[in-house]
Amino acid sequence: MAERLDPAVFLRIHRSCIINPAHIVDFKHWSHGEYLFRMANGQHVTSSRSYSAGVQQLLKRFA
Repeated sequence: MAERLDPAVFLRIHRSCIINPAHIVDFKHWSHGEYLFRMANGQHVTSSRSYSAGVQQLLKRFA
């Protein structure tokens, strides 16, 4: 399924989680290079260190 999603719109932040960054309400550093994201629907999702390169690129947009 991940291959069918537009990589310009969606970002994998964890082995089991792909998000639409447009729906991020806020985020904070969690631990050891991980981040906790709060989504517009109220859900909280955590990134993993394995996907930190993509998450760092995303965070540059918010800076």
